Amino acid sequence: MTYSYSNIQTKQLGPKRITHKVIIKNNNGHKSITIFKNGKHIKTVKKKISKKHINLIKCKKFIKGLFNECKTRKNK
Repeated sequence: MTYSYSNIQTKQLGPKRITHKVIIKNNNGHKSITIFKNGKHIKTVKKKISKKHINLIKCKKFIKGLFNECKTRKNK
């Protein structure tokens, strides 16, 4: 049985826009964070979702800290 799910959340912080995406197709999925500043694409961080998290999403459970490993450092 195939399972498909997608969710996009956008947050506007002044001139900066942050987009969180979760996409699952055929029981394989990934999560990504995309950052735009003044309308220009700055960075995208994309990671795979573990099978444990995919099963929790199927059960419609909230996963605290799902995007923590996608965060980037502010100062390099």
